[in-house]
Amino acid sequence: MTDENTSAKVIKTVDESKTAKVTSTKGKATIKTKGTTTKSKTQKSDKAKKVTKTLKRKSENQSKGAKKSLKQMKSKKIPQTKDARAMRALCNKVLTSKAGIKAGLTLVENGHGAIQIKREDGLMFSFRKTGRGCIITHPIFKGKDRWMKHSGTKWDHLTDCQWGDVTEKMLIARIKDTKSAKNYFEEIYKGKKKEKSGLFLKAEAAKARLTKAAKSVKKSTNKKKREKTKTNKASTVIKRQAKKSKSKKPVSSVITKVAASVA
Repeated sequence: MTDENTSAKVIKTVDESKTAKVTSTKGKATIKTKGTTTKSKTQKSDKAKKVTKTLKRKSENQSKGAKKSLKQMKSKKIPQTKDARAMRALCNKVLTSKAGIKAGLTLVENGHGAIQIKREDGLMFSFRKTGRGCIITHPIFKGKDRWMKHSGTKWDHLTDCQWGDVTEKMLIARIKDTKSAKNYFEEIYKGKKKEKSGLFLKAEAAKARLTKAAKSVKKSTNKKKREKTKTNKASTVIKRQAKKSKSKKPVSSVITKVAASVA
């Protein structure tokens, strides 16, 4: 007897070799076997694929992120800070001042990026680009005390201060000072003391570099000369051998007659 209102039929089958249960519903059909079901296997496989894709995507994103960060680091520029703008404004004031115009000052940027003001007789002051400080090329005193002497004993003729400590008055005073940095150097370092100065040590280091470079050039030139001599000797030997092979002994008249008779 069947029930017309039943929404699904259930059919049970039994297999002797495999115990299986087939359940049929109106929209879905699943086969259950001993152990794991086909449905659960498919789910595990799909889950594994999703995990693999996720890991791959994360790895790619991390790689892209690293490349992007590296690119940004390479192309990153040092921003113009308020201090740098203030420093340039201060330099412009000095250049356009009466004392600056009279002294015939020039503004230059050296190979290390320092902003420098120069006079005909040499450097007046230099602002390091990194903001580490300002070098003024004469000693400054506050009363009897020396103000902001360069550290150590190599640069006693210089004043080394921070950007924030520099004033327009200081720079104008340096420009009005008729002595050059060389004059101050010669006054402070006299006799044997000059050997301890930074300029002397730099000059000695430069001489050593030139001597080393000259020796290297001489060594290279001597090597080239030796190679040229070897090449010339080899060429002479080859020419001599070629001449020997060309100069053959003349054939005697007897041999010529015999050869003619045989022919």
